[in-house]
Amino acid sequence: SLGVEKDITLFRCEVCRIPKATHPIDLMFLDPPYHKNLLGDSLEYLQQNHWIQEKTIIALEYAKKENFQWPDSIQSLLERAYGQTIIHIGISRL
Repeated sequence: SLGVEKDITLFRCEVCRIPKATHPIDLMFLDPPYHKNLLGDSLEYLQQNHWIQEKTIIALEYAKKENFQWPDSIQSLLERAYGQTIIHIGISRL
């Protein structure tokens, strides 16, 4: 155990069901259903509801065939393909 369990909040739901943040987070992982083009809207929703702060690290998983580009407020750090899946990591620059 890393001893961080009390500092972790896990949401397993549609992004639009997450309430407004009480404080921004440091690390986020998004894995929306493939081929639905949900990443851009999901990131916008999370920014508008104060989940993303300066230097929030965001890890995304999406289908290789999807056309995804980070918004201007997020800098790409790493992108890797694993079969038909892309893992893309970025950092917020608000």
